[in-house]
Parts: sequence; C-alpha cells; structure tokens
Amino acid sequence: MRYSLSILLLLLSILIINCDTDSISSSFSRPEVRLVIIDEESTLEGATIGDSIMIALGLDVKNMSDIFSLGFKISFDEEVFRPKYQDLSFEGESCVEEDSLSEDVSFDGCGIYNNEDIQSSYNFNISGSFFETSGEPVYDQNGNGVLDDGETFSDQNGNGEYDPPIEYPVGTIMLGDENQNDSLDYFEGNLGVPAPHTNGNVWGAGRVCKFYFVGVLTETVFDIEITNAESYIGGDEQFEDYPTSSWDIYSLLVGSPHDPLLVLEQSENSQDGQISIHLKIEDSPGIASFASKITYDPNVLIWLTANQLDFFNPSHYLNYDIDVNWDNDIGEIITEFNHNILTSSVDLELQPLAEGLGDIIKITFQIKDGILDSTSTINIVNNSAYPSIFGYNQNTDSEYELDKGYWTIEESLEINF
Repeated sequence: MRYSLSILLLLLSILIINCDTDSISSSFSRPEVRLVIIDEESTLEGATIGDSIMIALGLDVKNMSDIFSLGFKISFDEEVFRPKYQDLSFEGESCVEEDSLSEDVSFDGCGIYNNEDIQSSYNFNISGSFFETSGEPVYDQNGNGVLDDGETFSDQNGNGEYDPPIEYPVGTIMLGDENQNDSLDYFEGNLGVPAPHTNGNVWGAGRVCKFYFVGVLTETVFDIEITNAESYIGGDEQFEDYPTSSWDIYSLLVGSPHDPLLVLEQSENSQDGQISIHLKIEDSPGIASFASKITYDPNVLIWLTANQLDFFNPSHYLNYDIDVNWDNDIGEIITEFNHNILTSSVDLELQPLAEGLGDIIKITFQIKDGILDSTSTINIVNNSAYPSIFGYNQNTDSEYELDKGYWTIEESLEINF
C-alpha cells in the first residue's frame, strides 16, 4: 500500500510539474499588436483600385499578460483616407476656423466637427473588449447573471463592496495633424481598465478599439505605434511600465494587389555530388529590408557557397550579409538585405524597392560521402523572428513590418539525391 501511494504521489507530482511547465512556457509568447481589416463592417467586397470605400480597422492584441492600460498612435495618409463621421459630407472646400485644430476638433466640407462627430470615427464600446472584466463571482440563486437583494458575492479584493463586471474600457482618443498641413493624419489614444485597484489587470487576447475611414482603395499603409503600457501591481497608485521592446507590432498594408509567396526550389543543373537550391519570391510588395533563416541537416549536406541573385539589386541594397552556422544537428544560413533608404537619403524613383518576383539567393551544398539514394529536408524558418520583412512608408519616412499572415511561406523542400 505504501509503495502504491508513493507511485501515485510521484505521478501526481509529474502531472503538476508538466502543467506548470506548460503555463511557464506559454507565458513566454511574445505579445502581439496588429491592425486588421474588419470585413463585415467595410465595403471592400467587389471593390477595385480607385473605388471609393469605407474601411473599418480593428486594433487587436494577443499574448498580453497583466496589463491595465495601453497607449497607441495610428497614423494614416490623409491624401488617401480620412476619418469617417456620421451624416457629414466630404465634398466641397474646407473653411475651417484657424484655431480649430488646437481644440482637437477635426474639419472638412465647410464645417467644423464637434466632439460627438469625432467619436463616431472610432468605437471602443465593443462586445468582448480586451479591457472587459468579469466582476466578482456572485452566488446567483435565480440565475439572472446579476447580484440581487439577498444574494451574496465573493469579495476577492477585500474592499467590502461588490465590484460588478466592467464591459468597456475608459480613456480618451483624439485626432491630430502630425505634419501641420491642416489635414488630420493620426489617432492617438490611451485606454484601460477603470479603477485598477478594484478591477485589477487584464490579459490574453482581444480587440481594443475600432477605427472607421472613408477614402479611395489604393496601396497605402496604416502605421501603429505603442506609446505606453502599464501594469497594476497593488495599492491605490502602484503601477509600473509594461516593457514593449519585445512586442511584435504589425502595421497594415491596404489595397495591395500582391499575394506574396516565399519558397525554396531545387536547381536542375547541379554538378555531380552537389545540390543547389534557390530562395525565390513571387508577387511581393516593395521591400525595404529582408532577413531569412534556412536550416539544413549537416549530417547529410556540407555548405559550399551562398550567392546573391537578382531580386535585391546590389546597388540598391548595399547592406547585405550571409551568416552560416552549423553543429552536429542543424545547419543555419541567415541572409539579410537592407535598402539604402534605411541609412541615407536616396530617391526611390532612381533606386526603387525590390518587388514582384525573382530569386533572392542560390545556396550550394556538397552531399556527404556515403549518402546514396536518400532524401533530406531544407527548411525556411517561419516564426516571430524569421522571415523579417519590412516595407517603407514614404509619407512617414519610416519602415514598417509587413504582416506575414498575408504571405504564403512554403516552409519545407524535400530534396532527392
């Protein structure tokens, strides 16, 4: 009996450790922030380049832990899109009063928009908001989901009061004119959990806010910047900054006619005892910087050479690097290309960004002696770090990360020899 109990306790300990390990490992997932198109609220279906459209964007977060407030800035090209307001015309000349921008009031169509108009261009009172809280548990005798007279609750924070669910965040969102040309070009906001000393932090995934725009369907970028984030750590005013340097933040490319593909292809004219592969790209938007990692089995293949091919023009992408590493189990080939625009002022008409289709690099391997009639796999690493693909926004003179969720990446190539 004693031995049976010991075995049972051992199994239970292993189970607990495994559960804790899963919990710990999941906590290391990198937080993500991205702008996404809300198809059901937009008029994109059937639209072609040049059509007038309305577009709804969601500010979504994922893998967050213990956060109570989030500050953000959403920038857009005012020549392509403008915030959508209810029951207002966008026709005619602007006749705004000179001091209207200083009062955080937007304008157009020979009229001044008031605060109510501004609020109609965004919405954070959304179902399932990231910042909603469940409230303290209720011993709900009649099952109506609320605390009624005669029912009790679990006072989890010990304040002696019932803290109900919080459906929506509190905070502010304003519009601004970044380049001071009398045309609005960004939203800036800060939203969070009301009374964090009572309601605590939130975590996980959800939608923070929605934004609405009208304009013309063309290729343009909606940029996102996280300006601050805070966690509540206890007491009435005990907060700390939530570090954001390791977050994955994805701006949104809208109206792109591209359907990008990244793939490995085996060359048909390799020499005896060798194989060559090409890293190819198809239907790509303009790329300012690109980094990839390719892995192979060094027990089967010996790396010989890696050569730049035609997709990235060597006179436009001078910052180019190949790094090769291997041990007994895995070989890695890391490549990086950076356009001159990232380090100096250049004319993109004369030095255009690489786009479309082409071959990026050619890698040649020697097949190890004694390896006959076999196969091996060469892989494109596809995770939060690789491939790293950035476009360039000429309106803000800055690079932005392209969302790989819109790319097709064929991760593995089986080679035969």
